[in-house]
Amino acid sequence: MDATATNRDLGQMIDQGRFREELYYRLDVVPIHLPPLRERMEDLLALTEHLLKKINNRQHTSKRHIADKAWRRLKDYTWPGNIRELENILTRSAVLARSDTITADLLAIPVNREDPGASPGEAESSAKPARLITLDQIEREHIAAILAQMRWHKGNACEILGISRPALDREIVKCSQGAS
Repeated sequence: MDATATNRDLGQMIDQGRFREELYYRLDVVPIHLPPLRERMEDLLALTEHLLKKINNRQHTSKRHIADKAWRRLKDYTWPGNIRELENILTRSAVLARSDTITADLLAIPVNREDPGASPGEAESSAKPARLITLDQIEREHIAAILAQMRWHKGNACEILGISRPALDREIVKCSQGAS
């Protein structure tokens, strides 16, 4: 079954001459409106469990638990990047986790992003200071981010990182063993 999705207003784009009307009618067979994640936070638990299974299968890991503090951070975030952002954050956390539990410190959720409902001064005053991390941790996080961005295509990741495939494999093993 073929599927298409967009966050654009195709009707408006047709009016502006930026989208072909014929293509719109070819795609508009069964339109489904799916609200953004921030409007259906009751789905967060099920989505997180599903994504963790997917990540575990893809990375051959076994991250099964999310610490309470991490859950609070996931629930408190507004998810402007929707499910794709959730998957990226969970993937990065799974790569960096040293056990089968994902902790709050592993979640790359921006803390300085303004809350849409907060007043301008309120967002600044509630911002947390940046956490201090080691150079090894920065390296692991960078490699994890590149791998996630490349959808675990190691050849592309090696090219971006400027390292060989065996060097990348060693880094992945090092990360999964929690070595520094």
